[in-house]
Amino acid sequence: MLVHLYQASDAEDCFALAIEGEPEETWRAVRGFGQKFQKVWSVELQSSEAPDFLRTEWDTVLERVIEAYDLNDPLITDFHWPRQAFV
Repeated sequence: MLVHLYQASDAEDCFALAIEGEPEETWRAVRGFGQKFQKVWSVELQSSEAPDFLRTEWDTVLERVIEAYDLNDPLITDFHWPRQAFV
């Protein structure tokens, strides 16, 4: 699965995560309070299973993609989709 990392130009340390093929500005997760985003990175997440879009912890995915961006790593192999903990 290909995901895109966006960075806000109007807020410091603000990022958003989008999935390839979804409508523009459909954010799966946002960190910070920015409003004007531009794409800065794309990462391929290779996994043996497809994500459960309703149960995936997208904030955790966003943090992992930001880490890949910082490391200049466009591919994450053996990715395990984090699941939300229901109480």
